[in-house]
Amino acid sequence: MSASLSDDQARALLKVLGEACSEDLSSRRPGVLKASGSGTKGSRYFVFGAYSHGSRSGLTAYTKGREKAVGVINSFAKALLPHATWTSIAVSHNELALPHRDVSNGEGSLNHSMTLGSFTAGRLFLAGGGGDDLLSDAAGVEHRGFYVDNHARFATFDARSVLHATEEWQGDRTRTLTSLILIPCVEWEFVEEAAAREHPLQACVVPLCVKEAIDKEARCSAHSLAQDRTAVLRKWTLRAQELLDSERRLHESMPAHVSVVLQGKRLLLLKEMLQDAGYCDVGIVDQIASGFDLMGHIPEAGVFRSKTVPATLTPDEVRRTAKHTRQGILLGAADGLRDEHASRLYEITLEERDKGWLQGPVDPSTLDDRASVSRRFAVFQSGKVRPIDDLSESLINSTTSRTEAVTPHGLDTICRKAFKQLALSSEGVLDGYLCVGNPATGFCRTSHALWYAGTVLLWLHWSVYFDDYLVTCEASVSKHCDLVLSSFFALLGWGISEEKEAEFATAAKVLGVVIDVGSCMLVRVSNTDERKAELTNTITALLDKGTFSIKDLTALRGRLVFAEGQIFGRGCYKHLKVVGSRIKSDRPGRIDPQMADSLRFIRDRVVNGPSRTVRAVLDDTVFLYTDACFEPGGDVLRLLGVDTAQNPIYVLEALALIAALQLFRNDIQGREVLAFLDNDGALGSFISCKSSCDCLEPLLDALVSCEEACVSSLWFERVSSEANISDAPSRGDFTELEGVHRVHCDLLSLVQDLLKSAR
Repeated sequence: MSASLSDDQARALLKVLGEACSEDLSSRRPGVLKASGSGTKGSRYFVFGAYSHGSRSGLTAYTKGREKAVGVINSFAKALLPHATWTSIAVSHNELALPHRDVSNGEGSLNHSMTLGSFTAGRLFLAGGGGDDLLSDAAGVEHRGFYVDNHARFATFDARSVLHATEEWQGDRTRTLTSLILIPCVEWEFVEEAAAREHPLQACVVPLCVKEAIDKEARCSAHSLAQDRTAVLRKWTLRAQELLDSERRLHESMPAHVSVVLQGKRLLLLKEMLQDAGYCDVGIVDQIASGFDLMGHIPEAGVFRSKTVPATLTPDEVRRTAKHTRQGILLGAADGLRDEHASRLYEITLEERDKGWLQGPVDPSTLDDRASVSRRFAVFQSGKVRPIDDLSESLINSTTSRTEAVTPHGLDTICRKAFKQLALSSEGVLDGYLCVGNPATGFCRTSHALWYAGTVLLWLHWSVYFDDYLVTCEASVSKHCDLVLSSFFALLGWGISEEKEAEFATAAKVLGVVIDVGSCMLVRVSNTDERKAELTNTITALLDKGTFSIKDLTALRGRLVFAEGQIFGRGCYKHLKVVGSRIKSDRPGRIDPQMADSLRFIRDRVVNGPSRTVRAVLDDTVFLYTDACFEPGGDVLRLLGVDTAQNPIYVLEALALIAALQLFRNDIQGREVLAFLDNDGALGSFISCKSSCDCLEPLLDALVSCEEACVSSLWFERVSSEANISDAPSRGDFTELEGVHRVHCDLLSLVQDLLKSAR
């Protein structure tokens, strides 16, 4: 928050705003702003300074003739925000801001918002941040956050990434908002700015706490680091002894089923460790202690990226129909007895019961009418039978809404059966019956909390993927690091999977992936031989059988998306789209030629594809700018099957990039390529390697081939037409490129070659 305006300053600024913004203008942002308040002056909305809308940008018409007033407003703002920068000032009167994000703002820039006038309430709402206040959006989804009183002083926040809104009020309310909006550069300014920036792959994408842990390890000697870690463990071990009585009383206060599952967990110690580490989701400990619900809204943690997913059913609706729903599930479960893994699945379930994770068996006739039953089935993976609990069939998943997406780290200490070390709430037990729990939403928050505590307090360089932890350290401290890890989990009472623990080595197997750091300045990532064999056998069996079931395809796609995503997913994604289309049909069938070709490509790509190599230093980047212009004739487009009677610019823009990659193939070999396009359709197709336009398929195939042959990572970015240095040359104007070496391209021959390769 900035310093506050005095009453006299506030009145003076309000007078300037009133005189400068006296016209009766309605809101220009429907769906974001709406009239509110009980004042008599009506609602108005004005923008001074720069604007940007699509490819158009410039100075707002309302700024002209009001330069003096804008200067006064700027002076007030600069006095309170001496180090801030902005391009625009928005002034609104009695306009209520609905929940939204300002996507036109510059990335990483900050908004500064202040309110003036005689009104009550009208505070600024900011989502996240560990707040306990709730605000519903237009879809009825509740967002957790906090309110900020910004009356006569600026509140600063990232309006591009943080969902924000304003509270209803009574009276006349004027808001002043400064923001930094992206304004397109002209051609050479853009080229110079892009060249001065780092390649996106060079950006530091690790969390700040991990960077600090890495810096600590790089800065300290092995002896010093071991001493510091040992001192931290000694401190918390002593604190654990001091909390013994409090921990015992906490466990005694828990419901019986929760206490059994959480036996040995030092929750109060974990809470203090998270507080000491500055973790923003300390509330996770209280939820662990009370148990997790299976239905309803998933609490916002404030540690994952924002993504709103509304529920389609309410818990009450599911419970009212639970008696009838479970009858069908129980009948369907009988079919599972014919499954070859049915016996092992039942044994696993009994083992989980004996460990206290489950209770039963339970006679279905004794269940409450509102109790939900979920079917458990077996999946055979990596030589093991794994139980899967289907909470979608029982409609439980349909009741969950969330405002965050769980984002596990990419690529081994395994937290043993992590989700089964957590308990259901008393109400969740009613929804957790299985026919032969799985509180997965809570265990992601729990494993993330454990990861954060270890990173900040013990300077561990590690990542977490659900319940898998991958630890990296220097060889000289590996033995002590191993001791620190086991002591950390033991201190908090969390079991780890001893059969999956591995000694530190230059190559590690984790989640079916081999990460090899044995080569200087290079990291190689490949699928394990076991995963390759498993996927190859599965796909070959499907091809030999000639038919598929939805269950088989769904399991295969899930494994392939992860496997290929770790190596190089763009090419395989194109063929996975074919598999996905069969799954969407929701009915079994025969494997047609198109699907067979895709399955063979995927199989051969997984088995024979080279490791993905990641260089530690990226200092050799090629910047590629392309554009296209349509001229009558259409010989090239007709070859691609494009109707030249319609606007074909989307295909031409894509073809321009492929032509550039083919022409400059030798120049981009082994180098990073940053490609700029000014067509959103072509840009989206290249990033996702998919298109609804069949004529683009040969171009996407060419993109994949070029990436693999050149061992290059192509990164695509958008450039506005005004800033695209290729815009004028695409229309035959080479004034700005006089004297530059030019290479002739025979597009007709190039497209003919692409089509031959595609066939």
